[in-house]
Amino acid sequence: MKYLYYIGDSFCGDQTFEDKTFGQLLGDKYNLEVNHAWKGGSSSHRTYRKTLNHIMNNQSKLQDTLFLIGWTKPTRFELYHAIRKKYIQMGHYNFYLMLNNSSLSFLNKDEQPSWVNDFDVSKEFRKEWVLKFLDWDTMLEDHLRRVYSLECILKANNCKYLFWNAFHDTCILHSKLPDVLPLWNKVVEIVDWSNWILPDSSFDEYLKQFSSKEVRQSKEDTHPNDLGHQKWFEVISSIIDDRDIL
Repeated sequence: MKYLYYIGDSFCGDQTFEDKTFGQLLGDKYNLEVNHAWKGGSSSHRTYRKTLNHIMNNQSKLQDTLFLIGWTKPTRFELYHAIRKKYIQMGHYNFYLMLNNSSLSFLNKDEQPSWVNDFDVSKEFRKEWVLKFLDWDTMLEDHLRRVYSLECILKANNCKYLFWNAFHDTCILHSKLPDVLPLWNKVVEIVDWSNWILPDSSFDEYLKQFSSKEVRQSKEDTHPNDLGHQKWFEVISSIIDDRDIL
């Protein structure tokens, strides 16, 4: 194995130096060249799209690549910006705050983060989109299809991979979610859970067993700090070793 394809949302490395992220720690331990394909605020739409593109464009490297895929909240999505010729990540909680011109708690009133420029669509458009085109059950079903679809694609290409959940509401094996979607039950039956890191939990949930001051960036910023990344690295590396994945 020569490569690590490392993708997900901000829990992959926001507010952390690249060499301290759990992805890079894994790359260092197993002597793998790391492709940091993650992005803060990313949706699982992006994770699916980028990973599929990587598979299609790197056929000669697939047998030497470990895919480390982080699934984020099903309520996030992406839109293609036809003028900018790029995909914009939508559905992050900031998107909904901005609908009502609500302030972002981690900013001073005169500050504006750089990513706000990605949302160069009118407030009217955003409200119209939420009102007419967002349905939570459908978004969840689409998420389930993406998870199973990417598993099938990776298996069809004989790829080594590990899936993980960033947050607990992403967990397909989440015991507290209402058992109302037939597709949910079907996915629980057919997904290969042996290729998941803590399939009934998540990175965020795992860190809750430790003091927030130890493993989070701050009281306001719940992203994992260096120690938080180290803790998750230990979980993943133990799974890799125990299952002899590499």
